[in-house]
Amino acid sequence: MMDENTSLNENPGSIWLDHYSTAAYASQAVVHLISKEGFSSAEVRRLFQFRGGFMSRLNRLQEVSSSEDSRLLGAILSKLALRGNPAPCSLKVEHHILQKARDAGLLVFEKSIDNGKIKFSCTPSMKDLDLMLRICCLPELLVDDSEVDLLLHDYRSLLEDSEPAKLFFEKLTSILPDKRLALFVVPVRTFGQDFGKKFEILKGKLISSSRSPI
Repeated sequence: MMDENTSLNENPGSIWLDHYSTAAYASQAVVHLISKEGFSSAEVRRLFQFRGGFMSRLNRLQEVSSSEDSRLLGAILSKLALRGNPAPCSLKVEHHILQKARDAGLLVFEKSIDNGKIKFSCTPSMKDLDLMLRICCLPELLVDDSEVDLLLHDYRSLLEDSEPAKLFFEKLTSILPDKRLALFVVPVRTFGQDFGKKFEILKGKLISSSRSPI
């Protein structure tokens, strides 16, 4: 299935308010280390839900007039490219990933062919590999000690206009067993309804200045 990052604002001039398709891919053998249910596991879908990347910009209806055949072809191609969240990666990519993991001493894997279908299966070579895989899906937990404080400083800078929110964030970070956990609490700053318009004006000025002769 194809996920879409959409906006309720109908400002046609801002690239930030366009619709985009997103996708995440994973090795089937590795996914089965996280859950025996594989890609149908609710835990797997939850872990990969926000790990996807933007694939392509989706055209608005008013931009193009597509025939029924074109829309059907587009839907079929989307389904082939995005077969779930996450979707199985290609066999070539999966084989490369498993080879790298084997060389690092993380697992051993086997390749089998059943009725013409190529399948990889793997066995962990280290303790708690499934836990390590879950942690890798949460990059906030992988941030180096030297960078955590810098990131938290940036977070606090978003709260300068709200003293109660700032005090709450400071209290929260003080009681957490690991300060990396505070990175999951993302402060929200309201940009206002005209933020998209202001951004486009600023972008236009930057483009104009870059084209000016020195």
